[in-house]
Amino acid sequence: MATNKELEQRVNELFDCVVALTEHIQAMSTSAPAAKARGERDYGPKSKVDMTERMALRILIGRYRNTSVRAIADTCGLSRGQVYSLRGRYTMKTVWKTADAINLRRAERNA
Repeated sequence: MATNKELEQRVNELFDCVVALTEHIQAMSTSAPAAKARGERDYGPKSKVDMTERMALRILIGRYRNTSVRAIADTCGLSRGQVYSLRGRYTMKTVWKTADAINLRRAERNA
C-alpha cells in the first residue's frame, strides 16, 4: 500500500500533467485555423456592408446583371450568400417587384 507522501507526490505529478496538457490545447486552438470538414462549402468572406435597395437593383437589372455571384460579392463587399439570396428571390421582395416591372417595360419596348 502506498504511503500518504507517495500519493501526494503522484497527485502533484498528475496535476502538473493536466496543467501542461491544458496549456498545449490552448496553444493549438489559438495558433491553428479550424480545419474544414470534408465537403464543407466555402461561401467566401463575411459581408462588409448591408445590402441596400439601390445595390440590389444594380445587381438585378443594372451594371451587375450579367456578372457572377463571386465577382459581385468581391466588388460590392457583400457575402456570396447575400447575392444568392437576392437572386433566388429569398430577400428584398419589394426590389424584385420593381425589377420585374422594369424588365416587363423593357420587354414591351423591345417587342
